[in-house]
Amino acid sequence: MLNVAANGDVTGIGGSGIRAIADGSAEANPGIGVTVTTGAGTTVSGGIYGIFATNADYGDLTVTANGNVTGSEAIVATNGINGANLYVTIGVYSTVTGSTNGIRAGNLGDGLLTISVDGDVSSTVGDGIQATNSAAGTDTNILTAVGHAVSGTTGIYANHSGTGALTVNASGIVTAQRPAASTRGARARCPAIFGHDVAYAVTGATVGVYAANSGLGATSITAKATSPAPPATQSRPQTTAPTSP
Repeated sequence: MLNVAANGDVTGIGGSGIRAIADGSAEANPGIGVTVTTGAGTTVSGGIYGIFATNADYGDLTVTANGNVTGSEAIVATNGINGANLYVTIGVYSTVTGSTNGIRAGNLGDGLLTISVDGDVSSTVGDGIQATNSAAGTDTNILTAVGHAVSGTTGIYANHSGTGALTVNASGIVTAQRPAASTRGARARCPAIFGHDVAYAVTGATVGVYAANSGLGATSITAKATSPAPPATQSRPQTTAPTSP
């Protein structure tokens, strides 16, 4: 296993703060994987990437940021075709800041893709969170915690082609920042939506949440950030069956 643990600050001026790559040369030892972990209160920054992690070998790719991460793309995590699961976890009170993308995670392996955020994630001109799971994968899960925010030109972008379900559960605020012709807070293109509760937690200058499911499973989008109750005049009117004259 390739294991990178940073318990202090790391700075890469012209490239990556942390660059971890398993290049597939250990094919005789399946299941080794890649793990990158940063300690609480640390700062990892790079001129291009804050954390760049690629697993072209077998096993899981796991990136856990317990501190602050910055870069043009703050966190980029890619699991190759021999890989299994891809996990990206942002710890409590951590911040991930990218001018292009906050988190960009792509899984070409045969497992699930899970992004769990207990901190704040932001992008200036790209996606706060961008998640892509290929047809070889299973489930895609994006989970954000209460009291934290995800923002970008698109707050959360999920492109799912796997055999399992696509789940976006935004318990924090999701915001799309840059003005554009479209002002949708949430947009979904998928075969089935069974948990679509997106109200008062998602705002969009372009797209707050974009979920595209071309896979075999269902799609669930839930946004339940704490916010003031809407005025009574905005409530959906009750409908009653017409009465006979």
